[in-house]
Amino acid sequence: MSTQPLLQRTANKRIALPIRVEPKVSFANERTFLSWLHFTVVLGGLAVGLLNFGDKVGKISAALFSIVGEHLPAFSMSRNPANQSIFSL
Repeated sequence: MSTQPLLQRTANKRIALPIRVEPKVSFANERTFLSWLHFTVVLGGLAVGLLNFGDKVGKISAALFSIVGEHLPAFSMSRNPANQSIFSL
C-alpha cells in the first residue's frame, strides 16, 4: 500500500468540477433582480412627484432620487449572475 494521498494538490493545476445549480436558486436570483427593478420604478415615481410638487428641498431630493434611480438598474444587472457575460467583456 502506498502512503501517498489519492488527490495531490499542485499550485499550478486546478481541478474543474461540475456544479449543479438548482432551479430554485436561479428563480431566487430572478426575484431579487425584479425586486431591484421594482425599487427603481418606485424611486423614479417618488422623484417625479417631488419634482412636480416639491419646493427647493423637494427638487434637490428629486434630483438625488433620479440619479440613484438611474444607476440602480445597472447595479442590479451587474449583480445578476445571468447577466455576468455582458459585463465580462
